Amino acid sequence: MSRTIDALKLIVEELDEHSCRLNNVEVKQNTSKKIIDHQARDIESLRVKIRDLEIREKARTGIRKKVLAEEYGLSPGRITQITNSH
Repeated sequence: MSRTIDALKLIVEELDEHSCRLNNVEVKQNTSKKIIDHQARDIESLRVKIRDLEIREKARTGIRKKVLAEEYGLSPGRITQITNSH
């Protein structure tokens, strides 16, 4: 009986250690997901800034806002907002 109890104690200890390791992996995974989400938002923000710079430059060279709106899939009003900013 004592050997059975000792074996069960060892099993419980191993399960506790496994649970702890699994929890650590989950914490690292959550942290990584937050970092990835933040980086994705940063990348999208940079894409918008680059797009806006392109629109401003093209408008400066004389391309009509209606043409730019069609090219970038934006409304003419949004093109006007972009070209009037900065």
